[in-house]
Amino acid sequence: MLEHFELILPAGVLAQTFHPQGQLSGQVSLTVSKPLKVQRIRLQLEAEETVAIRETRRGTPITLTTKEKQAFLLCGVLVFGSQEDLPSKQWETVPPGTHQFGFTLRFPAVNFPPSLNKPNGCRISYTLRATLERPQKLQNALVFTDPVEVRVAPRYEAPSLQQHSVQSETVEDPAAALSARFTGTISLTTVCPGEISSAAFQVDSLCEVPMQTIQCELLEQVECFATVRGQTRTSMHETVLRTYEADPSIADPPALTRRGHIHIPLPYELTPLSTRQMAIRYLLQFVIKFSTARGPAGIRKLYLTVPLTVVHRKTPQPASFPSYLEAGAVPEFEMDLLPEFRPWDPNNPFWPKPAGQGSSSFDPSQIPDVPTPPDTGRGNPGGLFKKWASMASIPAPPKLPPRKPDNTPPLPPRATTTNPVPTGSLRLPRFFGLGTSPR
Repeated sequence: MLEHFELILPAGVLAQTFHPQGQLSGQVSLTVSKPLKVQRIRLQLEAEETVAIRETRRGTPITLTTKEKQAFLLCGVLVFGSQEDLPSKQWETVPPGTHQFGFTLRFPAVNFPPSLNKPNGCRISYTLRATLERPQKLQNALVFTDPVEVRVAPRYEAPSLQQHSVQSETVEDPAAALSARFTGTISLTTVCPGEISSAAFQVDSLCEVPMQTIQCELLEQVECFATVRGQTRTSMHETVLRTYEADPSIADPPALTRRGHIHIPLPYELTPLSTRQMAIRYLLQFVIKFSTARGPAGIRKLYLTVPLTVVHRKTPQPASFPSYLEAGAVPEFEMDLLPEFRPWDPNNPFWPKPAGQGSSSFDPSQIPDVPTPPDTGRGNPGGLFKKWASMASIPAPPKLPPRKPDNTPPLPPRATTTNPVPTGSLRLPRFFGLGTSPR
């Protein structure tokens, strides 16, 4: 009977970010009180994308929000058992005890969308969990561990050369009778999160209206695509992440020509994205403010936008990974089974093997030499797993002496009651890590 089924990850893994070709190690712990036939144990990674489309009902101030979820990645790797659908008589039998199955999951050389959770309802999540497949005759043939969400990010690269962008453009607003010519140089338009860019500019008013000041804004545009009532709808959500003031300051008197410099430190939370349902872009927007006779309440503006290319690293020889959309087929995840992470107990000789290597019966000649993990002084061997030490140190149950024959005479039969107690299955308590009561 299954008593415990849990996915154990190293301490601090939830704070890590996994990139292409990254490795994720852990254990799957299984505790059974009676021999249990198991078809396979798999590790499953699921990626889900959620977009939110907001629409205003015509003629009313009511805003409707439609959320659409789509799983764009579902892959599994084998931890124990057979990948093939074998007859039940060929399934592995797990003896009583606690067993650990170590693994290392290697991400493919493909850029997946980054994990994110935007205030407008757009979300991308990666969930990891283990599944146990038992005989179909049982009430719960599939048993899942509690899901664990991990952070994933792509790896974009670009040349390490400084890329200057020269802008010379006339912007105008015919409705407001405003026009100006912007001439300037932006030091970096291909940037890394946390990098510092700058802009030197000159703006000439072409409408004889003096300018008050120049600002620069860092914009994030989140564009969502979803099917609403059979039609493809698009929703754009724009957020001003940073506002940078130009030199000279706003205290200078209005003028027809403005010259200045803007220092643009970029935040670290930049996550460029392009999926089937969502796109995230970043832009620098220069705001030209014109003064009017009505004071600050009557300030009119012109806008000039410059797109930014966000990468994660600049190298002399960039080798960016392709997007998962360009891979065609579903990218394959590789996995290594790690026997050194499986504590062995002589009183419980059970050594599971990967698929295709025969039965999992115990063979002492096939036990590899396992080095003793160093003691970190914190009760955690090697500092790898929080619960390894406690699980590996579970003592074997003591052997009971043989039972003596009972010579006590049998009791007389009981009288039949008028309301017999109904027979049936007992409802077992809920166990940690299982969604339902195991049998």
